[in-house]
Order: sequence, then C-alpha cells, then structure tokens
Amino acid sequence: YWVANPLLNPAVLVFLFLVAPWRFGVVRLLVGAVVVVGGSVLVTRAFGPRLAGAGAEPALPPELSPPADPDPVRLRQFPLRFARSFLQLSAIVIPAYAVVIFVLGYLSGWLSDFSGLDARLGIFAVVICAVLGTLLVIPTGGEIPVVLALTAAGLGAGSAGALLITLPALSVPSMVMVGRALSWRITVAMAAVVAVAGLVAGLLLWLLA
Repeated sequence: YWVANPLLNPAVLVFLFLVAPWRFGVVRLLVGAVVVVGGSVLVTRAFGPRLAGAGAEPALPPELSPPADPDPVRLRQFPLRFARSFLQLSAIVIPAYAVVIFVLGYLSGWLSDFSGLDARLGIFAVVICAVLGTLLVIPTGGEIPVVLALTAAGLGAGSAGALLITLPALSVPSMVMVGRALSWRITVAMAAVVAVAGLVAGLLLWLLA
C-alpha cells in the first residue's frame, strides 16, 4: 500500500493518460505494477526472515507490541483509546514530518534543477534523476505537470521516465515516517528498488520515444 497508493492511483493514471503521451502512461502502469508486486515480494523475501526469525511471527516495535495479558476492552472504550493513540502518534510524526519537509523544501531548489542535465551528463543524468526523485517529496499527481514541464524545457525521455516513477513513489518524509515500523533495512531496500525501477522506466521511455 505504501508504494501502490501513489504509483497506481487510478485517478492519477487516468489524468496521466489524458494529458501526456500514451507511452508515459504505459511505462508508469507497467513499471509501477512491477514495483508494487515484484519489489514488495523481493524486499519481503530478502529481509522478512531476518526480522521474523525462522518459524516465528514478524517482530513488532515495542510501541506496537500487544501486552502479555491484555484486559478486555469494551466497545465504548474504543473512541477514547483511538483518540489517545492518535494524539500520541501525532505528537511524534507531525513535528518530524514538518521539519523534514522544511529542510527538503529549502534544498529542493537546487536539488531539482534538471535543466540542461541531459546535455551535460548524458546517461548519468538518468541515474541522478532516479536518485533525487526517490528523495524529493511531491503531492499526489504533482509529478505529472513537473515531468511535462521539464520535458517541454528539454529534459530527455530517459530522465523523464525516471522521475515519472521515483517522484511519486517515495520521499524522505515518507521513509522517515515508516522507517521505525517497517525497519530501516526494509525502508532503504524499498528505496533502492524504486530507484532501480526509475532507471528501468527511463530506459523504456527512451526506447519508446
């Protein structure tokens, strides 16, 4: 769900097919499906057993682990328990998210300066776009006007394909938010999968251009 929601969002895909060349939508759909299904399975098989142990249930962080002998909870207690858990989580996540967004927004001006990148770096421009796209944060669907504007300004098909996958899939704030729950090894591994998928998308879009 973490990567499926931004990559395979039906509304975003419909919008992409309507406003962009057909190959953009096809590459996004195909590579996005591979990341969501294949990438998730690959990361789970590679790191799941180490976290869970042989024949054991997956380990949970201490704050998510159930008590040894939980007291029975009455139905009327659920709203209060939910509100308390929500406030505790918000007290940690919202300030951390705000700080990361502020720092990343401060740096994104020069991090996202892709103008003339293909002419200067050639194939390495695709690698840079794949890495930076995995780190930068962007609202849902916001990658479409960004990629189209950069393409109109001269960005190559390979770099555009990399950004089309990596920009919506992950970002530093999203990785910070789930890092403790999923473990940092899984989080970093998923980021690597997304970056590699961006390279594949860049290659496919370059071949279809």
